[in-house]
Amino acid sequence: MDGTFLIHVVSAYGVASMDTGSKSDPYVKVLLGDCELGKTAVVKNSLSPVWNYKIKVHLKGPESCVHEEALVFEAFDKDRFTRDDFLGIVKIKFDKIISGEINKVHMLGSRPLPHKDKVAGSLTLEFSYVPGADAGAPAGYIDAHAYHWENGKFRPGSG
Repeated sequence: MDGTFLIHVVSAYGVASMDTGSKSDPYVKVLLGDCELGKTAVVKNSLSPVWNYKIKVHLKGPESCVHEEALVFEAFDKDRFTRDDFLGIVKIKFDKIISGEINKVHMLGSRPLPHKDKVAGSLTLEFSYVPGADAGAPAGYIDAHAYHWENGKFRPGSG
């Protein structure tokens, strides 16, 4: 596999209320393994934030890696004085993106036990895949750089 993924974190709907006043200050981290590709802005006092956050990432590795790796979207409530509250997670395998078998709306899920997460709502995400060498992206996409497959996982750099 050698191609560019265009990732668009559009919005969320109905996330859990974690702050006083029945609201949250949500944001989303976009992860590839243990690499953070990017993070949306924090939207204050909202249960249905709109981010329109767009990034592109170039990935290079063996075809088998698309079945092993996934993009991970972790939603959090930003807190000022304490650890940010977990709002939910979505994992999407690369082979689903490449084949176009991916839905636009994804329900937020919980982390494995022993976590006792308060999870509600969904994320709206859009994806495109352009095979071949590092392709350009439409205007508005942030370049999250290149990653290559090494020792069973993606690592930063072109390899």
